[in-house]
Amino acid sequence: SKVIESWKRTKAIYNHEEVVGKILINKILTKNPAIYSVFPFSKGNEINSDSMFADPTFKVTATEVIRTIDKAIGMMGPDLVSLIEFLKSLGAKLRIFGVKAEHYATFEEALIETLAGTVGDAFTVEVKTSWQTFYKIVKTSMIGGAHYDKDITEVLPEAGPLSKLKLPWLVASVLSLIYAGVYVLVVKHKLPPNVLLFGFCVWGSPEIPDKVIKCTKSPINSHIIAFGIDVIMALIALVLCKKDTSPKKKKGLYLASAFIILIHGALHFFLFKGLDCYIADTQKYEKIGYIFFGAFTFFLSLIILGFGFGFKLWIAAASIASTFLVLSVTMNADNAGQYTLPGLFVIVHPLSCITGIFTKEETFSPTVGKWFVVATLVGIIELSDCEGLLRKIGGHFWYDLTLHTAILAALPYFSEKEKKVKTA
Repeated sequence: SKVIESWKRTKAIYNHEEVVGKILINKILTKNPAIYSVFPFSKGNEINSDSMFADPTFKVTATEVIRTIDKAIGMMGPDLVSLIEFLKSLGAKLRIFGVKAEHYATFEEALIETLAGTVGDAFTVEVKTSWQTFYKIVKTSMIGGAHYDKDITEVLPEAGPLSKLKLPWLVASVLSLIYAGVYVLVVKHKLPPNVLLFGFCVWGSPEIPDKVIKCTKSPINSHIIAFGIDVIMALIALVLCKKDTSPKKKKGLYLASAFIILIHGALHFFLFKGLDCYIADTQKYEKIGYIFFGAFTFFLSLIILGFGFGFKLWIAAASIASTFLVLSVTMNADNAGQYTLPGLFVIVHPLSCITGIFTKEETFSPTVGKWFVVATLVGIIELSDCEGLLRKIGGHFWYDLTLHTAILAALPYFSEKEKKVKTA
C-alpha cells in the first residue's frame, strides 16, 4: 500500500525514530500549544525550548511515538481486528494522560505535514489521501477506545489486573482473604464469645435475640429488615429492566440479579419465621438443606463467572468446583450447620473479586468494586465484632444493603443512562 511504501522512505532516514519524532512533536506543539501539558517532558521545560529538546524524556517520547506509528502500520492487512483493538487500548491510555478528542485533528495535521517533509516529492496527492484514510481508522478507533462519553474511571478495563482502575477490586480481594481468615477463626472458636446466630449478627427489638430467647421477643429484627430491603431491591432491578430501552437490553442480567437478591431475602424470612432465628440441633435440616444450598451455590457461581467471562464449558466446570469447595468448607467445619451460610459468602466474595479483576465486562466496574469493598468490610465486622459494633447499629441487614447495592450498580441501566447524559 501507499502508506507502507511511503513509511519505508521515512524509516530510511538516519536515526529516524528520534529525528522524525522530534519534527512531529514540534509541529503538534506549534499548532496547538495547549496539548503541551499532556507530554511528560512538559514539567520544568518551556514549550519548544532547547531544554525541552535536550530533555531525555523528550527523546524517549519522540522515539515511542514513532515506534507506535510503526507498530500500527505493521498491523495493517485484510483483517483489521487486531489493529483496531490495539488502537482502542492506546486511545484509552492516552485519555488517562489527558489527550482529548479534539486533539486528534491536530495530530493528523502535524503527521501529514511531517510526512510531506520526510517523503519529499513522492508524497503525492494519492499518498496523502491514503494516509488520511488510514488516519481516519486510527482516529475513530482511538476515540472509540477512549470512551469520552464515560467517566474516566470506566475507561481502562483492558489495561489488565494491575490497572489503577482495578484498585477497588484488588482491595476487595485482599479484604476477601481477611474475611476468609476471620471465618476460619470463628468456626474454630478462636475469637471471643460468639453471639452469632447461624453465623449472622442479629439485632432485635424490643429485646436482643440470642441462642436462648431466639427471636421470640423480637418481632423487629435484622432478618425481617434484610428481607424487606431485599424485596425492595429485587423490585428495583425489575423496574430498571423495564426502564432500560437500549436495543440490546441484557434482560437475563436483570432477572438473574433480581432472583439472587430475592432468594437472599427469602433466606432471611425463613430464618426468622421458620427457625425463629436459631436452633441448636440442625441435623434434621442438614441433608435437604445442603442439596438446596449446593444448587444455589452452583447457580450463583455460574452467574458471577458467566457474566464476567461468558457462559462457556469451563465456566460450568469452575462453578462446580466452587460448589464443592463451599460444601467442603462448610460441612467439615466445627458445628457445620451453624456456619454454612457465611461459608457461602466467604467463597463468593473472592470469586467475584477475581472476576472483577480480570474481566473486561462493564458489569464489574470500579464503582461496583467499591461497593464490594464496603460489603466485605461489613462481613468482616459481622464475624469479628458483632456484639461490640455491628449489632448496636442494626446487625446483618447492612450486609444485604451494601452487597445488593453493588449488584444494582452493576446493572446496564446505569451505564446506558450515563452515556445519554454525557452525549446530550
